[in-house]
Order: sequence, then structure tokens, then C-alpha cells
Amino acid sequence: MSDTLKNLQQELQAAQRALAETKARCERHDAEHQAAAKELEDNRNALLFMLEDLENARQKVEQAHQEWMAALDVVDDPIFLHDKHFRILRANRAYQQCAGVPFKEVIGQLYYEVFPKSHRPLPCCLRAMEKAEEEEEEEEEVTVGNAIYRSRSFSVHDEQGAHLYSVHILEDITESRRAEQEQRRNAAVNAALAGLSQYFLSAPQLAIEDVSARVLGVARQLTGSEFGYVGYIDADTGFLIAPTLTRDIWDQCEVAGKSVVFEKWDGLWGWVLTHKKSLISNAPSTDPRSGGIPKGHVPIKRFLSAPALAGEQLMGQVSLANADHDYTDRDMAVVERLADFYAIVVQRVRSEKALRDSEARFRQAMESTRDAFIVLEGERGTITLWNHAAEAIFGYSKDEAVGQALHEFLVPSRFREAVRAGMAHFSNTGEGAAVGKTLELFALRKNGEEFPIEFSLSATQLGGKWYATGIARDITERKRAEAAIQHANRALATLSAVNSTLVRAASEEELLQAVCQAIVQQRGYQLAWVGYVQHDENKTIRIMAYASDDGGYPDTMQPTWAEEKQGMWPSGRAVRSGVTQMCQDIASDPHYQPWRDEALKRGYAASIALSLLNGDNTVFGILTVYADEANAFNPSEISLLEEMAGDLAFGVRTLHTRRERDLALEQSRQHLERLQNSLEDTVRAIASIVEMRDPYTAGHQVRVADLAAAIARQMGLPDEQMHAIHLAGVVHDLGKIKIPAEILSRPGKITDIEYSLIKVHPQAGYDILKGINFPWPIAQMVLQHHERRNGSGYPQGIKGDAILLEARILSVADVVEAMSSHRPYRPGLGIEAAMEEITKNCGKFYDPQVVDACLALFREQHYSFK
Repeated sequence: MSDTLKNLQQELQAAQRALAETKARCERHDAEHQAAAKELEDNRNALLFMLEDLENARQKVEQAHQEWMAALDVVDDPIFLHDKHFRILRANRAYQQCAGVPFKEVIGQLYYEVFPKSHRPLPCCLRAMEKAEEEEEEEEEVTVGNAIYRSRSFSVHDEQGAHLYSVHILEDITESRRAEQEQRRNAAVNAALAGLSQYFLSAPQLAIEDVSARVLGVARQLTGSEFGYVGYIDADTGFLIAPTLTRDIWDQCEVAGKSVVFEKWDGLWGWVLTHKKSLISNAPSTDPRSGGIPKGHVPIKRFLSAPALAGEQLMGQVSLANADHDYTDRDMAVVERLADFYAIVVQRVRSEKALRDSEARFRQAMESTRDAFIVLEGERGTITLWNHAAEAIFGYSKDEAVGQALHEFLVPSRFREAVRAGMAHFSNTGEGAAVGKTLELFALRKNGEEFPIEFSLSATQLGGKWYATGIARDITERKRAEAAIQHANRALATLSAVNSTLVRAASEEELLQAVCQAIVQQRGYQLAWVGYVQHDENKTIRIMAYASDDGGYPDTMQPTWAEEKQGMWPSGRAVRSGVTQMCQDIASDPHYQPWRDEALKRGYAASIALSLLNGDNTVFGILTVYADEANAFNPSEISLLEEMAGDLAFGVRTLHTRRERDLALEQSRQHLERLQNSLEDTVRAIASIVEMRDPYTAGHQVRVADLAAAIARQMGLPDEQMHAIHLAGVVHDLGKIKIPAEILSRPGKITDIEYSLIKVHPQAGYDILKGINFPWPIAQMVLQHHERRNGSGYPQGIKGDAILLEARILSVADVVEAMSSHRPYRPGLGIEAAMEEITKNCGKFYDPQVVDACLALFREQHYSFK
């Protein structure tokens, strides 16, 4: 083998080995590549799964975000998020609406420059951000315009404590705050009114000046008024007296002759008193009801006033001015409630006037008497201190009382167990139902008499023991006075009801029955009857009216005023004496024996008989009233009932006078009517004389009168005016009495001279009638009945509306009757010719309205002459 071939062979083998190695490497590389490709594919698939998970997570986060924002948008309260620089990150729809800025413009803005606007972040926001980690939220109230918000703020931090964002919630609490303010206001009003009520009810005697000042103070406080006054109507003069004027504006007013007594009522305050209505005027200077502010008076910017009324009776007034706001209906409601209180007080003061002297004596006696002072200890309530006043009040000496248990000898038996249990509880706790209070109780005197006391109890602890200090006052006289006031109030109420009846009653029978009914309807009176004195043989008393709670009793009586057994009861004595008589105890009064059983069966215990007097002080009747308790009529009540009887007697006399006056007026009216009828009959008789002189025109005046009256009725004129027209028609040709009869009855044509004589008959008739005092212008109607609308008539030639309407009616009726009737110088022309005449000359000679009415009579209603 040649070396060349050998070398080639070696090179080939080397190439083959190299190729084999290269192939082996390629196979290894390919295997490695396939492994790497597989690993890459696995990694790619894993990455795709991760990306898919991330996308799902992102979508869930986005969905959660959208749901969260949607949930925030549903909330009515503004909510927003901001970063640590106070720039808005998120905000719900309510926040955007409050801010008035679209969402895109809100994001990134400083929230305190958007809403709620301020010069710096809210304090609660700053406090929340200063906290190192999430803690409880901070809150505060923020006022924006008229709205009030509760701002709640908290911050959100990351795991390292770094601030991420802050959340603000603005809750609108405007209505709740206003409700709280209204509640506080109402509470203040109720508290003030309750305080006044307590004062009114608890004060033993009211001074009107002090009460007026208290009411004014409360009214000014509750309404924020600068000025005001409270005044009452003086019962004797009817003047308004305002003692409170000296309390606030007296020194500032420079009105000449200023006084707290107002005789005349004017201006806004006078309007309130006159109309008995409340008034608010927030612009008094322009109010048409105002009479202006007197010179020197304090300026009045706003005014509010309410009348103090007791039913329909005006008792006074509460007026306020210059509040720090316009007066409202709420202010008026408060003032009207105060005015109602004030009316009650004034009424009470008036009712107490009759008892003032006796009450003054009572107060003097009370002031000169010391109250009983008692100290108790232990669960038995043992008396340890007993002063001289206690001896005088209860009748036990100091030696008899000290060491005894209170409930065993001072307390009525029905209360002893309760007092014993109360003292046992008090000795352990120092507490009890009577501690710190003033109560009205009943106590026993040494002689066994039970009487009322006013008892105040206070607690003191000494040396670990509880002591009770009691102050007792005998209020027997006060209770009697209260009963007297109740009786007086009953009588006052009865007097008021009777006086109202007196005003309304139209007849004597109605008056008497209504008075009896009004008396019985008042609490405490069971029966009332009115009887009239009869001057017959038996001297009976005729029962005219009665009312009772059971509907009976007077029907069983046979009352008499004769001086015998049957006439010795109060009613008979009252007739004979003319003064009030009474029976304070029917059960024991011997003079009441004939009627006692029937009265007691019906529950009547006392009665009073009051004389009803004529103007000459003679007795014409009696009013008898019954009560259900003995000794029911005290002096003040008797005085009021006597006043009531006097009013009733006056009412009866007034009705008698009215009836006599009405009868006299009716007689005068009838006499006047007879005179007028006589006058008209005389006129008709005179008119008949004219027709006797002119037989051819007999009945003309009456027919003209009837037609003229029918035209007036068709025109809708009043009956009185229609009657006057008819009367004028009857005498409208009265003046022809001066015209010679041969001219009136001539059958041929008359001359101009004769016609001129006939034309003077309206003036002649006027001259005859003008001296007669008719209630209507009859003479003028006769004078003008030949005048024409265009002035062509006679005798004066007047025209248009210068002619009386009555004369215009007579002229049409005269023409129609004359044309349709026969005359000596021509036959009758008929109704149609007459209608044609007035139609043709309507508006020229004759009044259009009168013509239309006449045409309607003949053509529509078929009128014809009788």
C-alpha cells in the first residue's frame, strides 16, 4: 500500500472518527437541546398558569373595588379617602353631590378646599393621622351652612406602620340636632309654665302686680323679647292697668303724661283688646291696624300680643316687643298659654275680692301664731321636743307629750299603722314618703277632735341616729276659707251664666226657664224655681219656671205667702219682708216641716229665697235655690246670689218695658196707617169730583193709575214706589177742576185758546197737591206727567232724566189709555194704535224702559183695562 493511500486511509479513518465524534456530540447536543426545550416548554406553561391566576386575582380585586365603591355610593352620608397630603383618593356619590364637583375634578384635590371647606384639615383628621397605628376612630361636629355633620375619621397603615390613607365619614345630624334643640326649647317652655302653674296653685293669696311681673319675665325669656308688658282689666272701670310697664321701659319712654292706666284702647295693642284676638306684627310701622308710635315712645320693631280671656270675658293682655327674631306662631302659642294662665289668675283675684277682709283677718291671726315644732327619734317616732305652740295647737302639755310615740296619740286611727311603718323605715335609712315635703294631713287634739294640719318633715343624723323634725300648722281656718272660695266661685259661675241668659232671652217665659236651668247646671245647686206673687184670697205664689237635677219637687208644692204655717218657710217670708230669707239646715228647721220629708228625700239640705223687686221696691216674685249641704250659703255667696236676683228682676222689668214699647209702636203704626188711608181716600174723593164734571172721561184716572202701577211692577220697582205711582195716577188730572166743563165735554175740535187752558191743568193740580204732606213726591209727578223726553212737553218743557221716573211712567200710561178710549171729539183708536204711538216715539217722547215694559204687558201678558 502506497504511503499516499495509507495516508489517505488514515485521514479517512481520522475523518470517520471525527465524524463519529461529531455525530455523537450532535446526538448529545440534540438530547440536551430536547431536554432544554422541554424544560422551557414546562416553564412557559407554568408562567401562563401564573399569569392566568394573576389576571383572575386582578379581576376579583377590581370587582371587589367596584362593589366597595358601589356600596359607598348607596350610602347617603358623604365618604372620602385621602392620602397623607390630604389629597382625595376616592369619594362616594354623596360626597360629590355635597361638594358640587364632578368625580374627575375631585380626585387629587385637597379635601378641605373642596368639602367641607376650611383653612386647614379637620382636627379629628389630624389626630387620627398622628396615631402610630390603627386605633379607635376620631370624631367631631362640623357645621356647613345650615347643615351639621358628625365627622368620623380613622387612618389605615401598612405592616410597618406607615400611613397608607385616611377614611372620612360625614354623617348628617342636622335634623337630630334640630329635634334636640326643639326638645330643649319645649322642655324649657314646659318647665317655665309648670313653675308658674305651681306658683299660681300654691300661693295662698296672689298679688296681681307680682303675678304680672312673673308672667312678663317668663314671656320675655321664652320669646327673646326686649320689652313687654302684662296688664289686667279693672273690673270697676274697664280700664287696662299695666303695672309691669315700670319694670323695663318706663325710664326709656318720654311720652307726655305717661301712665300705667289706659282709659282708651288704640293702636295694635288696642286692636287685640277690642277684637279679643291674638296678633303678630313684625313690621308695626306699616301695619294698617297701628295708630303709630306716640312721640317719645321707645321704638317698636316687632310686636306680639295675646288677650287674656276667661271664656268670652276679657281679663287682660300679654304684649311683647323687639325680639331678636321675627315673631312666629311658636312664640304666639307660648304667649297665648301664658295669657290663659294670667286670665285664670285675674279671675281668681276678682273672686277673692269679696273675701279679702276675712282673709286679712285670717292672715293676721296666722302671723301672730307660732307653728308647732316637734322632734322625733327612733323607730317608734318618740317625741323628744315639744314647744309651746304645739301645746296650744294639740292641747297636750310638754310633760304629757315628750316620750310618747307620735302616731299613738296625735294621728287618727285610720292612719296609725302607715305612720308607724314609715317611722320604722325612717329610723334605719333617714328616708320616707313625707321627708322633704309639705303635706296636708289630719291630726287629733287632746279632746279627740280631728282637724287639718300642714305638716313639713325634714331629716337630721346625729351620732349615727336619724332624727325627724316636724313643723305643724293648724290650717282649719284656711280650709274653711278655701271652702268659702269654692262657694263664691260657684255663685260667680252661676251669676255669669244667668247674666249671659239675660242678654239672650227674647221672652219672659224663656228668660225664667233659662235662668233656672243655668242655676241648676252649676255644681252644688240642685233646684231653682221662680214664683210670682198672686194677690188672691189665699195669697198664693204661682210657680212660673223651675229646674232640678231630678226633674221634680215644685210640682208637689202649694206655696203661699200668707202669714200662717204654710207661709213661714223662706219663700213666704221673702215675699212679705222683701229681703233675702234662708234655711241653712232643712233637717232641723221647724218652719220647714211641711216640705221637709220631700226635700230630704231628694237630697236638699239648705235653701235660700231671694226677692224679685219692682222699680218701687215692691215684691213681684221670688227666686228660690236649693243646695245639697247644710250651711251652704255664706255671706259672700249670699251677696252674689242677691246680685243675680237683682239682675233677673231687672231683666223681667226690661222685657215688660220692651213689650209695652212694642205695643205702643204697633199702635202708632196702625194709627199712622189709618191716617194715611184717610188721606188717600180724601184724595180719591177729590179726584172723583173731576170725573163728575167730565163724564166722558169717567174712570180715566183710575185706569191710568192701574196701568202705571202695572208698568212699575213690570219694571221691578219696589212696592212702596209702585203704590206712590198708583196714587199719583188717581189724581193726575186733578187740575182739570179749574177748566170749564163745557170745554172738557165739547164734542168738536177745541180752539187754540181752549187748548192753552187745558194745558195749565198739570200746574193747577200741582198747586192743589203741593201743600199736602205725602211721603212721596205726588205733586211733582202730577206736574210732570205731560212732559216729554225731548223737551216738547208742558208746562215746564223739561227733558231727559230731569223728568221723574214716576212721571215718565204716568205719561206713557196716560197716552195709551187716552188713545184707546172714546172722547167727545173722536171715537177710541184702540190699543194697537196706542202701541204704535209709543213704539214710534220711543226715545223721543217716551222713556225706552217704560215703553218696553208697557209693550210687554199688552203683548206678552195680555193686559187689558178693567
